[in-house]
Amino acid sequence: MANGSAITCEKSDLDLDAWSGVWAPPNLPRPIVARLHAAVLKAQGDPGLRRLYAEMGGRR
Repeated sequence: MANGSAITCEKSDLDLDAWSGVWAPPNLPRPIVARLHAAVLKAQGDPGLRRLYAEMGGRR
């Protein structure tokens, strides 16, 4: 937050999930979209990254 404070949910019943995404310029050529898609899928399948996400409480 702008004033340096943070909002916490330690005593809350909220179940918060995080989302991530990949953005690119509009009208990106299909071959580049396909290459980007393949790279994201490869990264998501990496055992080290999957382990890191699991340690952080992530689930798939």
